[in-house]
Amino acid sequence: MVTERVFEVKGIRAVGQNPAVARIDLDEAVAWAGPGPVRTAHQAAGVEVEASLAALGFDLRELEGERIVSPESFFAELYRVLGLGDCEPSWEGFARCRRRAEIPDLLAVVWNRADHSAFFNLKAVAEAAHSFLEWDRERAAEDRQVALFLLGQSRDFPRPGPD
Repeated sequence: MVTERVFEVKGIRAVGQNPAVARIDLDEAVAWAGPGPVRTAHQAAGVEVEASLAALGFDLRELEGERIVSPESFFAELYRVLGLGDCEPSWEGFARCRRRAEIPDLLAVVWNRADHSAFFNLKAVAEAAHSFLEWDRERAAEDRQVALFLLGQSRDFPRPGPD
């Protein structure tokens, strides 16, 4: 049985076998985005979110929510930003493709204007969040991490700092 160790990476709690690829505690690192599996932030805080994640060593990719209005447009945009060509535009296709792709150990996908995407197709946004949680669980076994941040402009997307 392998035991996880706790490390500090750039002042933030991390867990894993190797400090070079330890999983970062995002609830602590970006606390104002709220705890929980689906992290949200106000679009105006996008630069701060990206700077925080980059400082922690995450490779950042950005989805453009205004391009995403259906499952088909989601897969096209996701595959574009991840460099996944020739993948079937479905959840099963994404699962197969991501297993064989070379993805950085720490990957953060920032979905700009996720509220716009949700207005046109809430189901695609919910399924994407679920798929990213599943993907992160798969990567956890290898001390790798993927995080999805949904950015939007409504009151459901918190701003940093005191309320």
